[in-house]
Formats: sequence, C-alpha cells, structure tokens
Amino acid sequence: MRSLQRLHGSPLPSSRFPGLRGFSLVEVLVVISIIAILAAIAITQMSGISNSAQDSVNDLSLEKLNRAASSYAQMVREITNAAGDGADIVTLLQTSNSTVPGSTFLPADESFPVTNSTNTARAKWNGSSFEIIPAGTAGSGIDL
Repeated sequence: MRSLQRLHGSPLPSSRFPGLRGFSLVEVLVVISIIAILAAIAITQMSGISNSAQDSVNDLSLEKLNRAASSYAQMVREITNAAGDGADIVTLLQTSNSTVPGSTFLPADESFPVTNSTNTARAKWNGSSFEIIPAGTAGSGIDL
C-alpha cells in the first residue's frame, strides 16, 4: 500500500474517507435485478394500456360509421347493400346527397382503406350495420 502511495504521490481513495466502504458486487446485482423486474412489470402494463386505447379508438370509429349509416337511412333511404367489406357504404356516406342539401354523413377527407391484414381490427358491413372484425381474424374490411 505504501508503494502505491509513493507512485501516485497521494493517499489511496479508501484512506481519504476513513470508515466509508463501497457496495459489494452482490448488493449491486440485487438492486439491478429488482429494477429489471419492476421494468418488466411496467412494460407489460403499458402494453395492456396501449391495447385498450386502440380498442377504444376502434369502438369510436365503428360508432361513427354506424351513426352516419343510421342518419343516412333516416334522412335519405335505407341502405340495402349486401354484406361486404363496407367500402361502398363509406363512399355512399361521404358523397353529398341532393335530397339533403349540403349533407355528407362522413367527412370526405377521412380515409377508410380496405385491408385484409389480420394485424389490426377492421370493420365490415353486415347488411344493416358495421361490425368489428377483431385483429387476428381473417377477412376483408375497412381499416379503423
């Protein structure tokens, strides 16, 4: 120890602060393990929050589509299109109608592309209203 002091010209750090000692490797590893476990729990919770938020957005989009279809049916005529992906219904709802001046039942700038992707929820027209095709289910529908 004296030889190290002679090389550097100053006392070793441990002798600068007598009575203080650092953390052992085991203590540091325990703290890191606890932080990792808490992070894993937080990440799974955030994932669930993200999924429920997307479900809420999908529900609102579906409600908007069904409300527009219902308004169209009450003000113009009943929608008699057969069941399908719903793209033709969206186009109908976004087109101005001469019997109801200045009316579009859905804004024309909103995009509802047709997709077959099973990664996200989609909506399809069942003949009388729009319904959700859940993510992971095959089938063509408009992207919410």
